[in-house]
Amino acid sequence: MVVAVVAVVVVLVAHVAQGTARGRWLAAGAGRRALDASRLRKRVAKRYSGPVPRPSHVRDAVAALLRESGRHDWAIDEVLAALHGQGVAADYSSVFRALARLEADGAVRRVELGDGKARYEAAGDHHEHVRCDRCGTVGEVPGCAVRAVLPHVAEQTDFVITGHTLVFSGLCPACVENAR
Repeated sequence: MVVAVVAVVVVLVAHVAQGTARGRWLAAGAGRRALDASRLRKRVAKRYSGPVPRPSHVRDAVAALLRESGRHDWAIDEVLAALHGQGVAADYSSVFRALARLEADGAVRRVELGDGKARYEAAGDHHEHVRCDRCGTVGEVPGCAVRAVLPHVAEQTDFVITGHTLVFSGLCPACVENAR
């Protein structure tokens, strides 16, 4: 819809700039205050500044996958494999761009789990993670485990704390059971 509105405004600006009958009527404001082409362009640019994302079936599918899965450790190649399993036509770069856009929009969060691989999860309430040393399974630790010490860290370091990443490590229940 935004693209259609912008297209109409561009046509109207052209009429004003070319001095057509419709353009003169628009410039006169049809009885309201005059509107010249440069003011109209500025108003449109101010209202519709920034890129308007094109619709993307890949971005929609990635958002749905992360939102509905409950997983906290989606790597790009795993997202791609899951999409292919659902019959979604996508390639690595499309998934990468979709995740980048969703992260910029605040729909997903990039998670660093200490293995050097970018991983993603659906955005939600802040929480920590726990990762199995043996099989790599990742789980959520509800809430913020370090909230109480943040003021002390800020006081000791003179830093303004803006965030943190904490990953606990250990053995998941399945690996503990297999070790017995």
